Amino acid sequence: MNQEVDEKRKVYHYLHNSASGTTIANLLAPEVPILVVNLPVVIPKLSKTIEIRYQLDIDSRDQRTLVVFDGHIPWGGIPKGGDVVFLRCMGKIEAPIQSIRKVNIAEEDSLLKFGGTAYSDMGACAYLGIFRYFLLLPKSVSCVRRYDNRSLRPIYTFIEVDEKGVTWRNSSY
Repeated sequence: MNQEVDEKRKVYHYLHNSASGTTIANLLAPEVPILVVNLPVVIPKLSKTIEIRYQLDIDSRDQRTLVVFDGHIPWGGIPKGGDVVFLRCMGKIEAPIQSIRKVNIAEEDSLLKFGGTAYSDMGACAYLGIFRYFLLLPKSVSCVRRYDNRSLRPIYTFIEVDEKGVTWRNSSY
């Protein structure tokens, strides 16, 4: 029997240095539970957008929402029913040392450390490795950490998943 593949799934994304959006993922074949996701990537220096293709091993019967973001997950950030289905290092982002936010002693001791410093034509820069997370989330609220590329300032983002879809709420409100 040769079935036609008609399985589509909405994927919500909030990628580094771009606005949030959605894309459609397709099932590769009915007998193989591989979901194919094409994500847009903006190349600022070329003023061009390309698509990167990911193949994820996800059961098509799983009703949880597929969410993709670039950054980190703080401790306790995803709910009990949430899973990381794929993780990929996206490289590093950097900012001049002068632009880095100063430590506030009233805040908790940060477990997030910068990868180090490097020297370039801009002078001393701090850099931080970021990751692309593919999450399956139930209807709930999750918290993730993204970064401002000018100062490496953390931006805490709440992901609200409900029957209507996904709402992204940033800590900068």
